[in-house]
Amino acid sequence: MAVTRPREQSRDLARLIERHGGTALLYPLIAIAAASDEDALRRAVAQDVDALVFTSANGVRAYVAGRAAARAANFPSERAAERATTDTPFNLTDRDARETDPPAICVGSQTAAAAQAAGITVLAIPAAFASDQLAQTVVFVGMEKRRMLLVRGNLADEQLVRTLRELGCDVTEAVGYRTTEAPEEARRLVADALAGRVHILTFASGSAAAVFAETLGGASLPAGVLVASIGPKTTAVLARYAICADMTAAKATGDGLVDALRDFLRAKAP
Repeated sequence: MAVTRPREQSRDLARLIERHGGTALLYPLIAIAAASDEDALRRAVAQDVDALVFTSANGVRAYVAGRAAARAANFPSERAAERATTDTPFNLTDRDARETDPPAICVGSQTAAAAQAAGITVLAIPAAFASDQLAQTVVFVGMEKRRMLLVRGNLADEQLVRTLRELGCDVTEAVGYRTTEAPEEARRLVADALAGRVHILTFASGSAAAVFAETLGGASLPAGVLVASIGPKTTAVLARYAICADMTAAKATGDGLVDALRDFLRAKAP
């Protein structure tokens, strides 16, 4: 089974596959790199907001790194800067005094776990594992018309931001990380898939799916090669390249992907 996640994020999925008797082969089609403008990230993190919005664990990690850099550089928050020019008494219950973070709304349990591990309170998780469901969660928890910081990747679409702004939210966007392609790995995977050396392709992101599909260049996969997708958005990316996902995970996690694989293979077994 081909695992196409970034190398440093492949281990958990590989272990899950092998725990169920499969052989995991790593083909990191994408890599996660630091944001190009780290000063912009530090400035965004230092702003005073009511909530954080994370659509991936990568966003959480980027926020935590930006937070540490902002504190090391003594970036003042907007509220702290206001205190410096006024005689307003210092409020010891303020977030700036305690150096704690605003609560977070997270897409998915793995993103929430990353936030909690960083000491960030998770306010809510959408019922569905997709960023377009996150806006409904904002309404459910009464956070519309609030100030929010969204830490995202450079390839994220703008639909979530547009939806949040339609709810009256004042959204600050910060590009916290970059997704880069690994063309050599993509060529290696395509060659192995076409030669029958890989039996199942797993895709945990639309970015990895697009890299593979563009490298495949319209060629047909051999009969019997299965394609597993972590969620509807990744499946939709594959479909744009006329690649049909044989299975789509109900939960966009490594566990969900492996569960989908297991159920599919059991149903096909004689």
